[in-house]
Amino acid sequence: METTNKMVPVQETVAMFKRAGIDIDTSKVKAARASLNKDGAVSQNISDVTAVAAYKVSTALKKSDAAIKDVCKIAGVFRMAETWKGEKDDNDKPFKSENAFLKALFPGYATSTVTLYADVGATIYVPAALGQLKDLPGIEDLGPSNAKFLCGSIKDAQKRAMLPAALKDAKEANGGKLSQRAIQSAIKNVNNAFSGNAVKTDSDNAGTIANELSGGGISKTVSALIQWDYNGDDKKDSDLCAIVLSRNVDDFVSLLTKASKDSETASAVCDALLKLVKTAK
Repeated sequence: METTNKMVPVQETVAMFKRAGIDIDTSKVKAARASLNKDGAVSQNISDVTAVAAYKVSTALKKSDAAIKDVCKIAGVFRMAETWKGEKDDNDKPFKSENAFLKALFPGYATSTVTLYADVGATIYVPAALGQLKDLPGIEDLGPSNAKFLCGSIKDAQKRAMLPAALKDAKEANGGKLSQRAIQSAIKNVNNAFSGNAVKTDSDNAGTIANELSGGGISKTVSALIQWDYNGDDKKDSDLCAIVLSRNVDDFVSLLTKASKDSETASAVCDALLKLVKTAK
């Protein structure tokens, strides 16, 4: 009987998927492997069940990314058109700022998150759709977390002039792919041309961006699960300790497990931990 790597029978694994509401149709495994291969994922030696399941994950993530891009475009148009200036709240009072407008429209989301969407949309996605970024081919295909890195350089006229060549070189050096690493490399080269030593700010931090795109949820989770304290009365003679209460251990392990499988979550968790440590000091 075929088993998975944890020695669970494949039939039982498929049944688990089904009970969770996920249909694994292995008759589509050929198409699943082809798609995974196209994305650069492992595809040849994994089992049929794993291949189809991974394909479903990849497809769902792409749909999610496309949905967020639409959000960025809508919020971006709001910013470019200065929509907030012509709208009124439920009390028939005009909005005092874009932030107030966005907070009123999307009360369930952190204003910083929606503002980030507006920034990416107004700086990248909408201008690209209007044909204003033709010298930056492929930029419209970037996901929001990668596109955000370019906002600062695009807004700066001098850096903007250098960006096409920098991105082209970084893309070629990365095997023709405009990955997050390639983008960061291009931005670093552009910054170095001005300062000789690029300084990475919080707004350019991958962890900060990932956390903002999650609505700030990861940083809130980390803050809730971990407490910081010194193990003595005198800080000078004590060690700073991270404390996870027993009731939070399972949730903490779950968060770390997710981070171990997802680079953006890992970046956000590390960024949140770093900020907590600095605050604790």
